[in-house]
Amino acid sequence: MENVMPAPTDIRFQVDSPSRARLHVLRHDGPYGLVTSPRQEHGLGVRLDPRFRVLQPFNPDDGWRFEPREQARDVPDSWSPGGDMEQDLARWARGSAAVRGLSVLTDLPRGRYLLLRCSRSPGAPEKVLMGNDLIPRPPNVRVLRQEEPIFAGIVGAAAGQPPCLDQPLLGLAVLNYVGSFSWQGLLFFPPAAHRPSGVQARGPLLLVVPLDGELVLDNMAGFNPEWERTSLGRWRERYVPMFESWCAAGH
Repeated sequence: MENVMPAPTDIRFQVDSPSRARLHVLRHDGPYGLVTSPRQEHGLGVRLDPRFRVLQPFNPDDGWRFEPREQARDVPDSWSPGGDMEQDLARWARGSAAVRGLSVLTDLPRGRYLLLRCSRSPGAPEKVLMGNDLIPRPPNVRVLRQEEPIFAGIVGAAAGQPPCLDQPLLGLAVLNYVGSFSWQGLLFFPPAAHRPSGVQARGPLLLVVPLDGELVLDNMAGFNPEWERTSLGRWRERYVPMFESWCAAGH
């Protein structure tokens, strides 16, 4: 009789539809996540050597910056799904633009995540909203949505080139993005190695949207604990469904 590896007990995966699935990571942390700093210069990526710098302002009314590091670790291109859960995950992702770097989906930190297929095409506007700062768009940034109340952008891993879209795009949510409740930020990052000139999507993007956990930051954290609880609840109950509906309308 064939032995079947059991699914990892610290990750739960559920398919809701061909365009929507959910991950619930129960462990405290994973090898991929956000390394925080008292100076608010965070690292996002493989924890031992993160690919991206997240520069959070001390004043929530100022701008945020999201920058790639030249030397860092990336998740491997290839992935061999093991147990039933991993095979289900790989099967659900099939047909999306994500053809490499899928192992990041089993490396995430504790929290709940919404996985979405999105057929919206990223744009390249002249200016982008980086926190409460409208700046000339860096060459490695593309924009999915820049319409109140949600800014959604993609930050590539090479400073002068567009992002690679052929992998899961991992979201970092910044609540109260401009220093007020009016905007929410959702920045997506490719976890696998950059390839020259970027790689465009062949199929719908695979977006990983955090619902809670360390990949949800509150730009106004520390001012009022009740505000923080309200902001997180509003993110899960109002803004994530709004973003999901907006993605679905692009099909």
